[in-house]
Amino acid sequence: MLKSRIIALLTLAVFWPLSACSTSNDQAALPGRPTDSARIQPIPSNWVTAEELAGTHALTHRTQDRTEFLKGHGHEVKLDGTSRVAYFDGKLMILDDVPRQDRGRVYYSPQVTEKVASLLKEKQPKQTRPRVADLPKARALAGKTFVIDAGHGGKDSGTHRSGHLEKSIVLKVARLVSKQLRSQGAKVVMTRNNDKFISFDGRVAISNRTRPDAFVSIHVNAANNLKAAGAEIFRPIRRERGQVASKLSRSTRLANAIYKRLSRVTPGKDRGVKPNSGNFRVVRRTRHPAVLVEMGFISNAAERSLLITHAYQQRLARAIAAGIRDHILGGPHS
Repeated sequence: MLKSRIIALLTLAVFWPLSACSTSNDQAALPGRPTDSARIQPIPSNWVTAEELAGTHALTHRTQDRTEFLKGHGHEVKLDGTSRVAYFDGKLMILDDVPRQDRGRVYYSPQVTEKVASLLKEKQPKQTRPRVADLPKARALAGKTFVIDAGHGGKDSGTHRSGHLEKSIVLKVARLVSKQLRSQGAKVVMTRNNDKFISFDGRVAISNRTRPDAFVSIHVNAANNLKAAGAEIFRPIRRERGQVASKLSRSTRLANAIYKRLSRVTPGKDRGVKPNSGNFRVVRRTRHPAVLVEMGFISNAAERSLLITHAYQQRLARAIAAGIRDHILGGPHS
């Protein structure tokens, strides 16, 4: 009996550590258990920093407000270090990949490398003095009056995502639109020029008191569907008592003119001009031609990354102002 117990104890002493080791290894290899190497996603070897890219092509490099600038050989590249937005000689491009950060440095995909190389191969056009006929008419809108309405404000922030507020974005664009129109000789009245609350009826009163050639309300959109994107414009669908007889027809032409310009600069889906079935009060109750512009969806991450940039806000403002001018002058004018 004693001999049997000794043999059993010796057997347990030999095989128990092996069994424990086997169990430990099996658990480490179980599917679904991430290893340290699986959790770490290294930067691909063909991704480069803007500084490295500048050195390769003998370009100057600087960083300002998370934007990186590459300049030289008659070209300029602007890369947003936090989004897919990039500008190559002023032309907007939405990159396929978001830049990646590692140890304080920002890395860009091969798409940027290829685009920079392609850009530098292009010949710079000869700098020629523009003909008088090509120059925009500085006073093309002289004698015209417009009311530009920056939506929301003050206690009413509008929609918001990731810390970015609609009221702030639309105010910046509204100011730029006003500047564009004034530079062409127009008189512009803004319903608000700072972060203050103006009621819907207050905005309508400002417009009706001003009696403008057009009232343009500027907003950004939001939706539960995070893929929803693109600009859209709302026009009035009925004329109420006391409103000018041509309000509906002129509002429709104004909406179409602005949308035609916006569709050239916005990368989102074509959403078009829509009837004001949502009953936006500022569009319905103003006496003169009026439209409400939704510049894009702040709820869409890619579109939001554009809407918050000054460069894209300028593009939107130029498009809106150009659409207003097209409506007044009866057609597209460069």
